[in-house]
Order: sequence, then structure tokens, then C-alpha cells
Amino acid sequence: MKNTTIRYFLAPILMCGPLAFGQVCETSVPLGICGPYSYPQVTGSNGSNVNVQNGFWNSANAPAGSSQTMYSFSPGNWWVDANFPLGETEIWTYPDSDAIYLSAPPLLSSFSYLYSSFGENMHLNPNTDAEAAYDIWLNGYANEVMIWNDVSNRGGPNYYGGCTSKLSAQAVFGGERGVPKHLWNLAVCGSELVWQLDQPSLLLCHASAQAQRFSPESVDVGTGSVYGITKGSVDVLAMLKWLITNGYLPSNSSLDQLEYGFEIASTGGVSEKFQVTDWSVTEQPGLP
Repeated sequence: MKNTTIRYFLAPILMCGPLAFGQVCETSVPLGICGPYSYPQVTGSNGSNVNVQNGFWNSANAPAGSSQTMYSFSPGNWWVDANFPLGETEIWTYPDSDAIYLSAPPLLSSFSYLYSSFGENMHLNPNTDAEAAYDIWLNGYANEVMIWNDVSNRGGPNYYGGCTSKLSAQAVFGGERGVPKHLWNLAVCGSELVWQLDQPSLLLCHASAQAQRFSPESVDVGTGSVYGITKGSVDVLAMLKWLITNGYLPSNSSLDQLEYGFEIASTGGVSEKFQVTDWSVTEQPGLP
């Protein structure tokens, strides 16, 4: 990679068992990539098709004072230290883990199942404008589907960031393979389709779990624009197949890339740590 400043060094990692050593990748290159990784938590990972990306894709247009540096142990253990000015609402960056299917993009109809787990912490401050989300590319990158699990000041429930498109549909997903049931809202923003958790039903679920002294997921409960789940799982295949059945995606849709990370517009002008603590993709068939 041209002008790369990616650095690798050995550091101890605490694991279940003996102390182990693992490689840490550090990069402040806007489009710097850590990996590829051999990462068993993604079905079919073979050491060439799973990466972690710094993802500062809009760096050329970012306001003065913007910065982002990535530190990665693995696709399920990384973070970025980001600083973006107060009041910004445009997305500048999407640091993420990714699984790439470009060698032979599979048809969605070929999957028996495809689900994913996640864990993250945005270390929010009152002025954070960001969300934790999946970004899924299909059909030669002609179609984009996002799944937002944790939202801070991105326009409130049922809205897609700065897009004026409101709620288009609702559907319940989950209930199989350990994925909890949730009501999801669909927002359509041009060619981009965005699934967002339905906030009222999410808060009811949280209240019920609290009453039973059991909470299988971590829920951010706060103002109308700060809410979501910071640890859980989603049935990716069911959400994509629903879009096909209801005419939002072509019937012969194929999968190019599945990513998980953070869309960041503002950190309030202070340094903020966006951290992924868990990420897995379980599918049949696996990556080609």
C-alpha cells in the first residue's frame, strides 16, 4: 500500500488459559487495513478474506482538526481513537471489521442461515453523533443495507441520519439460533436501506428484562436520540430475505461484503474511543 504507516508489534493479550502473545496493528492511514486475519469466529475465514479497516473514507473533505487512529488485535478486538469537531452531522468515517465474498459472491438463496453477533462500546459523550452498525453490500456493490444496533444523535428513532426519509415498514426478526426477537423499522434513503431497532418496543423489552432481573443484552436507555443494544446478535439472512420478498432488493441478490463498525460524524471535538469487543459471522455455506 502506498504511503502506508501501518505498524505491527507484539503485546501480551489476556486469554482464557495461558498468557499468549498476539500482533497489534496500529494505523492512522485514512484507508489503512489491518489483516487479513485467519479468524475462526467468521465461518470460512481462510486468512485472506477477513480484515479490519480504519475506514476514514471521507478524509479529504473532513473538517480541520479531524483525526482517527486504529488499533487492532483481531476483527473481534479493536478500537479507534477518533476526534471530529462539535456539531458535525455528515459521516466522515466507517472503521470496521469485514468479510469479503468477492472471489465468488454467493446468492442469498444459497444460504441456509447467516447470522452475526457483536459487542461494542462507543464511550459516548453528550455530543457524540454516530452509530454502531452493519454495512452490507450486494449485487456488485449496487445495493447497500445497513443494520443499526446502537444510535447516538443520528436524528431520532425511525430516521436515517440526515436523510428525510421516515419509517417505511416494520418487521420482527429473531427467535432462532439464539438471536433474540426484536421489532425493526426500515428507513429508505435513496439506494440505501437502513434497519433500525424500534425504540418503544426495545424499551419495553428492557423494562421486562429488568423486572425479571435478567437482561440478555445491554441496552442504552436515554433520550429519544440515544438508544440501542451494545451487545447481541442479528439474523442477517432473514433481514435480507425480507427485503427481497417485499421488493426492496432483486430476487437474485448476491452478497459482496459484510462489515461491522461505526459511522462517525462528530465526537464533540474531543477524543473518543470506539471499540469492538466481539464480532462473529456464522453461516452456511461459509466464505468461498
